[in-house]
Amino acid sequence: MKPRRIRSKLLMILGLAVSAVLAASVAAIWSMREIRQEVSNITEQELPKTASALTIARIGERLQRRGESFVASTTRRDRVAIQAQIDADLAVLRQETAYLSSRFPVEGRLETQITALSEQLVGELSRLRGLLDAETALVRAIQNQRTQLLDVQDQLRQTLGPSILAINAMLQRQSDAPDPLFEAALSSQKSLIATERLLSVAMTQALLVERASIASEVTLQAGHYERALRQLQSAVESLPLGLKDAVTVHLPVLANQTTSIGIFELQAQKQRVIDDIQGATSTTRDISAALKRAVDAMISADRASLRAVTDDLSDLFLWQTWQFIIGSLLILAFMTALSYLFIVRPIDVNLTAVTDAMTKLARGERDTEVPGVEREDEIGALARAFTVFKDMVFRMEFLDRELAQKSRLLVATFDNMNDGFTVHDASGRMVAWNPRFLSLYGLNEDVVSLGTPIDDVHAELAKKGLRVFSATHEETTLGEMAMGRGELAKRFEILFPNGKVIELRSNPIPGGGFVSIHMDVTEQRATQEQLWHAQKMETVGQLSGGIAHDFNNILAVILGNLNIAKRESVGQPIVHDRVGKALSAAGRATAQVERLLSFSRQQELKPERVDLNQLIQGVTDLLDTSLGRRIILETRLEEGLPEVIVDPGQLENALMNLAINSRDAIADSGRIIISTRKTRGGEIEVEVTDNGEGIPQSALAQVFEPFFTTKPKGKGSGLGLSMIYGFVTQSGGSIDVRSRPRFGTSVFMRFPAGDGNVDRADSGLATTNGHGERILVVDDDVELLDLTAEQLRGLGYKVVCAVNGEQALSLLERDSDFQLLYSDVAMPGRWDGVSLAQRVTELHPHIAVVLTTAERGAVRDTPFICLQKPVAEYELAEVVQQVLAGQSVSTSALKM
Repeated sequence: MKPRRIRSKLLMILGLAVSAVLAASVAAIWSMREIRQEVSNITEQELPKTASALTIARIGERLQRRGESFVASTTRRDRVAIQAQIDADLAVLRQETAYLSSRFPVEGRLETQITALSEQLVGELSRLRGLLDAETALVRAIQNQRTQLLDVQDQLRQTLGPSILAINAMLQRQSDAPDPLFEAALSSQKSLIATERLLSVAMTQALLVERASIASEVTLQAGHYERALRQLQSAVESLPLGLKDAVTVHLPVLANQTTSIGIFELQAQKQRVIDDIQGATSTTRDISAALKRAVDAMISADRASLRAVTDDLSDLFLWQTWQFIIGSLLILAFMTALSYLFIVRPIDVNLTAVTDAMTKLARGERDTEVPGVEREDEIGALARAFTVFKDMVFRMEFLDRELAQKSRLLVATFDNMNDGFTVHDASGRMVAWNPRFLSLYGLNEDVVSLGTPIDDVHAELAKKGLRVFSATHEETTLGEMAMGRGELAKRFEILFPNGKVIELRSNPIPGGGFVSIHMDVTEQRATQEQLWHAQKMETVGQLSGGIAHDFNNILAVILGNLNIAKRESVGQPIVHDRVGKALSAAGRATAQVERLLSFSRQQELKPERVDLNQLIQGVTDLLDTSLGRRIILETRLEEGLPEVIVDPGQLENALMNLAINSRDAIADSGRIIISTRKTRGGEIEVEVTDNGEGIPQSALAQVFEPFFTTKPKGKGSGLGLSMIYGFVTQSGGSIDVRSRPRFGTSVFMRFPAGDGNVDRADSGLATTNGHGERILVVDDDVELLDLTAEQLRGLGYKVVCAVNGEQALSLLERDSDFQLLYSDVAMPGRWDGVSLAQRVTELHPHIAVVLTTAERGAVRDTPFICLQKPVAEYELAEVVQQVLAGQSVSTSALKM
């Protein structure tokens, strides 16, 4: 085979190009020698000098900051660490300045000035460290004196306090004491009170001196202290002999405070040291500023020198670059001319014939023959390649038909998607959409066409009364929804008047435009709404339970005081009658609290096995009279229902409340139907339906909330349905309401079928008064503590009170002759009611325990009786009598 001539010619062109590049490279290398010499000068001289100057600048800044940190440090360990850092920085600074002085002398000897300033800074910092150490020592000494003073104050108060209390007690019983003894006690009381007051005055003056900021204030406080001390010493002389000796022992400590080692002299020394520290700090700041100015001057000089060298280097580099560009262009122009004349032009002539043949083929002349197929060079190879290309064109036509078929399949899939789909171009015009999009929004096909602006589509949608919400649930408009969708991914929710919700997700398309998916999420949002409602009801229930517990404490005080007042006002008919009315109102308040507890599922239920049909028949007998003649009450009870385990009284109340609500919702005459049935899930369902006015849809989500009512003001408390809600859910069931305005309301209560045993409580003891037994009552609520004590005293018991567990244990440590501990459960501090009861029974097994709480279920798994607030007086009497009787028996057994 002959050699391919075109390849050889192209290789020749490549050789010429390489020669041109080599020639230009030689010229460039020759030109770069001088640039290299200049760069060498910069890297060997100017850059090291600049680097050293910058190092000195950084060290100077660090020394200034560390000087300030040295002043701000509070411990000796911190100061030692900062001093070590300063010493290390100074060593590096000396090394750098010595280097600059030896190689690059600077006019004005800035390096020597920097070194001198650095030495001054270190010396001043060392003096400052000594002053700070002295201040620390003085502060420690002042604290020691303060501690001694406080110890003496405590000891003197412990010495004087019991005597003052004893004399006060004696003076309160003055009618039983002889006159001389009363006069002696009165005289002693005056001297004791004067001693205690002067001690407080002297201590106040001694402790206030620490706040003095100038020496004159220290001197003034010292004068006040000496005057108070002299008066105190005079008052001590009037004390009884025993107390005088006990107080005099501590007076030297107070007297020492006016000496050189006392708190006043120490505070004066400390103020002088603080003044010296402030002066040293100011000097350090001035030295640091001078050091910074010197370093800045050195850096400025280095920068000016480096800038001059850099300018020279830039000019040289620019000149050499122009030389290289001009030379390279001349060489390339010469080589290009040679290549065109002897190589490129002949090849162009040969390729023209092949190009003409391909042009005819492109116009569809399939019979065109490509010339030069028989040639042995590259042109012949190109002609043969074009022949193959012609065959490939015929193959592409076949593939195009297959692609059209697959496109139709893709369009069919697009048209049958479950979600709506739209595509808009960069200007917001409709490019593509599927039928689901039209059906979701209820649009006619003649509204949307290829190229329809998005504003026209939104105008059509606006007629349907849609509401648009952003991803953050803020309401927006259709116009704002169209903005920015070609740049950012966005999400919206579109709400129809009929409740349908469409979620729109839009994503930008590379090159402009955006694609959107429209999904019907009505059912999903309904499910989310139900979950949110359940969580809200749980939160409201917890809040209502907390409020009810607080009200129980308040009602306990009110009811207890009213009971006492009623008992003591028997001979006053008017007062007695008013107290009775107050008791009635408080009883109604207690009932409201019980309803709140029922809603929060904290009501104490008494479940029993109940035949629902039988219970409903009994309730209907009462409702026939209550509902009146205009209401027809009907029951539809399924036979053979299993029993349910519920509190029958609460269930009767729930049915009565629902029936009364239905009666109030019926304007004139109507019908109420009570039905029972067994659901597919095995639950027993009770339905109460009426044909009244119904409940608005906007209010359905709130009907179970406490104090919410649709009745006119004054016609309902809003606690009826909330009580029913709490009772049903606490019984393990569920409840929901369905209503349509003007068509009536249905309430469904579902209970699990009963399959277990039910415990029933039985109580009942005759109320019996006490016989002087001692009871320790503990409660952090002072009003309730006073009330309980008054009730127990009225029942014939001797009562001692304590406001917390610590005080109760302290009383028992001094006197354990108590028969009963009566304590609140919820108390602050270490000892709550349960832990206090356990501790008391460990130390004093003969003491019985009764607890009380305002929170239901607060005490579990304890052996102690716990009463629920508010505690009725008869219940308190019964339980106390019962516990004391049982404790008496057990104590007798232990003695045997």
